[in-house]
Amino acid sequence: MIFRHPVVRTADQKEKKRIRRGLGTRDESERRRRLVDQLNQILADPEWWSPAARERAELSSLRRS
Repeated sequence: MIFRHPVVRTADQKEKKRIRRGLGTRDESERRRRLVDQLNQILADPEWWSPAARERAELSSLRRS
């Protein structure tokens, strides 16, 4: 999975940093699709972008799927 970080900038400060992460699963495509959907939900909502939102995310349903 590749996406642009919503806050962190590249060294030249011109664009958002490109992040590449594996999904960490060999599960069927439904599980992978849910993980991608959850990440898209987080990236779309600026409320989740702060470090303070981490604890809230860990307690939320986003973490339980």
